[in-house]
Amino acid sequence: MPRMNRHPENLPENKNSFFSDGFGSRELSRLQASEYRYRKIFDNLNVSIWEEDYTGVYRLLNEIKDDGEEDLQSYLKGHPETLQRILQEIKILDVNDATLRMYHAPSKEAFLGSLDKIFVDESTDNFIREMVAIADGERFFEGETLGRKLTGEMMDLLLQISVPEKNGRGDYRNVLVAIIDITERKNREREHLHLLQMAESLRKTTLALASTMDRDQILDLILDEIVENTHYSAIALGLKDEQGRIKIFRRRDDGRHQIDQNELERLYNRNDHGILGSLPDSPDPVLIKDTRREDRWIATPANEWVRSFLGMPIVVRGRVIGLIGFCGDRPGMFGTAMITTLEPYVLSAAMALENARLYAEAQHEIAERQAAEEQIQKSLYEKKILLMEIHHRVKNNLSIIASLLNLHGDQIHTVEQARSALQLSQSRVHSMALVHENLYQSKDLARIDIAYYIQRLLDELLALYSMSDTISVHTKVEELYLNVTRAVPFGLLLNELITNALTHAFVGVDGGELKIRFEMKEEEQGYLLVVEDNGVGLPETVNIESSTSLGLQLVRVLTEQLGGDIRVRREKGSCFCISFPIEESPV
Repeated sequence: MPRMNRHPENLPENKNSFFSDGFGSRELSRLQASEYRYRKIFDNLNVSIWEEDYTGVYRLLNEIKDDGEEDLQSYLKGHPETLQRILQEIKILDVNDATLRMYHAPSKEAFLGSLDKIFVDESTDNFIREMVAIADGERFFEGETLGRKLTGEMMDLLLQISVPEKNGRGDYRNVLVAIIDITERKNREREHLHLLQMAESLRKTTLALASTMDRDQILDLILDEIVENTHYSAIALGLKDEQGRIKIFRRRDDGRHQIDQNELERLYNRNDHGILGSLPDSPDPVLIKDTRREDRWIATPANEWVRSFLGMPIVVRGRVIGLIGFCGDRPGMFGTAMITTLEPYVLSAAMALENARLYAEAQHEIAERQAAEEQIQKSLYEKKILLMEIHHRVKNNLSIIASLLNLHGDQIHTVEQARSALQLSQSRVHSMALVHENLYQSKDLARIDIAYYIQRLLDELLALYSMSDTISVHTKVEELYLNVTRAVPFGLLLNELITNALTHAFVGVDGGELKIRFEMKEEEQGYLLVVEDNGVGLPETVNIESSTSLGLQLVRVLTEQLGGDIRVRREKGSCFCISFPIEESPV
């Protein structure tokens, strides 16, 4: 297509200089009319039209093919310097007014020359496909690409390239390029695609959250989906503790910026620290498009890089339980559209976290109930066993009482002896009864609290012998427990030692002192019972190993039953030291 004299007014008035007869004059008129119509269409069509010279481009592409390069697309991707040479060979010859309006250009001169002013790197792939089509001799090429207005604003474009034909070959001197701005359409498509992605993301998130009640998994799921569908420099997710303070549980960043966890928690938990300090109590999102233009934003060395901020509260039934903070390294990084995008995720997080909390409370309550039921079952089992044990022991205890009465019967010759024997038997029966009484009152039905038992036995015996006000009693007893099998002989043994002191140690003495000590000797792996008085003392003639006294005989027998041994001191009264092992004696 000729570049000059397209308009009829530019043609010479002497038509004979072109044609010598009438036929030529008519042909000239048709050409003038055609040229005029083309110019009217070119200038007034509301579509950007470019006329470009691809002669140098076609030559370079053929040189590459002549050098044996079969995969032109891969070659151009791998040789950006060659691609730049090809780009510079495209010469812009003319553009129409629609092009000037589209690119916000003041005049055609702003375009004429090369494409460097408007070419963007993001359109490289489409440009390579265009060059491959030209090299393959195609006369028409269409593709979507990106362009830049002279003001710097990016556009989505539909590019259509037509190579006219001349003498059966492509005329690369006059390539026509039509460009349509499809930014609005692409924005709608991107918005539609974004909504579809959001819907799919929320579906996946909902399904994932429904499959777990673990708080940590919920936090990871929410943040992973947010990271996938939003832009940010750094994110921090925090939850309130029992004191209402924000504690950061999860963080994400883009690798260039990081949030100091301790510093962020300090800012969130200070009510006097600007806008961040108010976040834990605000149910509404907080958007700061430019932190340097926000008076309530207080900059610190840790957050000086933050230029925009978005705080999304996690709210359950009107109560803020946590928040997600987004930090951006440039102003305007977040807006109302992002709040709309995030709200479904934050709502899902709130519901999932509340469900996890309720589930944890239910699990705790169930565990407590199970523990209580197990304790009840254990107690019922122990009571069943104990009941059998009691039947057996009552029988044995009655046998013991009968044997003791028989032994006393052999020694009773006077009324006073009978009275004394009955009193001694009464104390022994009390000692055994106390064991069972303590057992019934105990939460642990298998063990006896010895400290409590000793005090009760002392009170019973002092009352029985009417000596509560005449002697002073001192006890030093550790918190120790004995099972029923050992508690009965221990009680009888203690009863005999205390009774012996009360009936013999203070005869003819005005007042006195009784000391009782029971402790564990860890180094010896045993117990030590000491009953000491400051009374008249045990006569030297009395040998505990061979004594005919029923009481001392019982002390010796009961000590052997416990697997222990006995030592007696006679200085300043009497002192009986009974030691026996922690484990039961096999005897």
